[in-house]
Amino acid sequence: MFQLDARLMTVFSIVFVALGIFNLVVGRNRMVQMKASGQTLPWYRQMPILTGTEYVLLGVVLLLNLGINNGFFPAALAGLIAPLYTFVLIVAAVVLAVMLFQALQSRRTQTVAQTPMTTIDTQTKEPEHDGLSAEQKAASAQKRRDRRQKAASARRRQSGRV
Repeated sequence: MFQLDARLMTVFSIVFVALGIFNLVVGRNRMVQMKASGQTLPWYRQMPILTGTEYVLLGVVLLLNLGINNGFFPAALAGLIAPLYTFVLIVAAVVLAVMLFQALQSRRTQTVAQTPMTTIDTQTKEPEHDGLSAEQKAASAQKRRDRRQKAASARRRQSGRV
């Protein structure tokens, strides 16, 4: 299997842990700001907190892998380290799956919120008739009816249902 230099893996794991701590602090500050403004969102719905948790877990996985490969842990702890490594790796995968699910869910709700809801309501869509006489209102209504009928017949002709 491909082995990286131990110093490089140590740097990567330290960077992951540092990024994780930074994201956890940012997420906690955001939760405090939301609580001050009267909004509440549980910690597991905060993307910075989940991202920070994921980074810290990946840093721990890299450090455990480094310790296992370089024989850092004594042989007496080998029975504990391998299951711990597997458990941390599985937890990191679960956190990643939760992050992906929430990102897709938020994207779906944003898409639904951005699409305009168009409904045709003939009673509320009438133009303003302030200051028009009854004959002018009737003529305007007749013109709209004629226009709709012509448009409907044009759609039928175009679709071949004439």
